[in-house]
Amino acid sequence: MADYGTQPAAPEARPAGAPPLVGQWSWAGFMMNWLYLIGHNVAGLGVALVIIGVVLSIIPFVNFISPLYWLAIALFVGVKGHEYAWNSGTFKTVDEFMAAQRVLNTMGKVWFFIMVVVVIIWLILLIIFGPRMMAMFGGLAGAGAPSM
Repeated sequence: MADYGTQPAAPEARPAGAPPLVGQWSWAGFMMNWLYLIGHNVAGLGVALVIIGVVLSIIPFVNFISPLYWLAIALFVGVKGHEYAWNSGTFKTVDEFMAAQRVLNTMGKVWFFIMVVVVIIWLILLIIFGPRMMAMFGGLAGAGAPSM
């Protein structure tokens, strides 16, 4: 007879023997995705992602999906980054892996924070100076045009 009140055990998010970070979010992988892959001996995938991104960016009528592609890649490497790093064989011990990833994750978080601050400053400047800049450039565009 089956136990109806129990749930089956959830599968382990990380392979047996892997460090605790494997299966967790990688800030370094998210913020520096293709560089993170190349730095962890997954250069083929990193270079392929860059080439695909560049090609998508320069092809007319397809380049509008390029930002979505880069966002998808950032999310993918953010989720799978620690797994790729551990499977690369670069690290001899779990402690070495954990120490390196702790530094890289801190760098990724700092870079994310810097980008958020830059975007906020840019939006504030756009709100303050945007109408003036549009008027100024609108006035310059019409200045050289022949009048009728």
